[in-house]
Amino acid sequence: MHPWLRRLRHDLMKPLVWVARDLRELGAAPSAADLAQLGRDFAGLHDPAGEPVTARDLFARYRAEAPAALAAPALAAFARALDEAAAAVAAGPPAAALAAVLRLEPAFDELARLLEPHP
Repeated sequence: MHPWLRRLRHDLMKPLVWVARDLRELGAAPSAADLAQLGRDFAGLHDPAGEPVTARDLFARYRAEAPAALAAPALAAFARALDEAAAAVAAGPPAAALAAVLRLEPAFDELARLLEPHP
């Protein structure tokens, strides 16, 4: 995996999406407490230096360092998915927020596909 993708996955995707995956796998509707946890995750990430940062700000940093092989539309699509997820988490309801967070997975997969195309 490309180092940029690996860092994005570790610093952004794991803290946000893995919690949502766990909630999905429980099979029950997410609760208000689950939604609050997702909100804390979007607001309380850490950058590679360990400083607190929001998910949006962290991706803005990664976007500025994106490999040249990633076109602006692909990065914009991921940013849009991230913004939609953050907005859904802030607004609720929990099930819609969970679905929006899970949509980050295909957005990340598209970045990976473009950066590391397979024959």
